[in-house]
Amino acid sequence: ELRGIKREMFSMNYQNSLTLAFTMAAQNHAQQQAIVADVEEYRLHMKEQFLAHRARQPCAPAPRSADIGDPSTSGHAESAINDKASEAATADNVTSSSDNESEEKGDGNGEVED
Repeated sequence: ELRGIKREMFSMNYQNSLTLAFTMAAQNHAQQQAIVADVEEYRLHMKEQFLAHRARQPCAPAPRSADIGDPSTSGHAESAINDKASEAATADNVTSSSDNESEEKGDGNGEVED
């Protein structure tokens, strides 16, 4: 008789555990679906805002990867920077070479002979 009672309690306990597990799973699933719906609603809202902003302020299309570095499409700023750098390097080379020549002509006291 004691074994029958234990078996019945185990069966009820098992059924209650399953019922609780399925109930929790259903609640979790409902919560997950609500979160997914909220995220989707937010995504659509942000997309609408972006499109509205873009319609108010049209801008030039982004440069294609093939155009990057090409002065004809990306402006002349990069080539101007490179030109200034090469001019500065040339000026430094001219200055240092003229200094070397004057040192070679000097008599060692800092005076230059003609």
